[in-house]
Amino acid sequence: MASKTRSVAAKRNVGMKSYAFGENRSISIARDIVTISDSGEKAKSIELTARRFATLVFYLNDVEENLRKLCAGEIVNFRQHIGGAWYLSVSTGFKCMDIRQFYQPLFGFEEKPTKTGFAIRLPEWIAFAAAVRQLVRENEQLADIHLCGDQHMTLDDALACRECNPFPHPQGVMYNSAGV
Repeated sequence: MASKTRSVAAKRNVGMKSYAFGENRSISIARDIVTISDSGEKAKSIELTARRFATLVFYLNDVEENLRKLCAGEIVNFRQHIGGAWYLSVSTGFKCMDIRQFYQPLFGFEEKPTKTGFAIRLPEWIAFAAAVRQLVRENEQLADIHLCGDQHMTLDDALACRECNPFPHPQGVMYNSAGV
């Protein structure tokens, strides 16, 4: 069984380009999957589709602005949907930018974070942003990715899209985070 796992992993890593942004931390791309990983003591990684990664890139300046506010001592509560059940967030009390998968409780409207995610700590932010920008520059297939929301011609199309609307509500009614 182990050899089967290794051979699948080896096939996925063919043609992979990797960019370091901290001790034991890197961002890489293989085909249309971007992986952010930490190979340190508590090794972990997340994988984003190229479209979700392109959305992350689109919001990098907003993340940087909110990190500046956080460092200046301002109250920050930034959360941005990047596709599927994945969100970016910067919040007072956490000195990082978090990329995390969310779920919606059975009896509730507000999405909740799962344990699946990756935090980019403040000291790593500049190197991470530089690695992301280098990865985009050196991988031309990322330039052709369109954000999912740009593809929908009508509100009904957007509501039916699980990438844009991963947590559908009864009768297609959209609610804000307060349930209103």
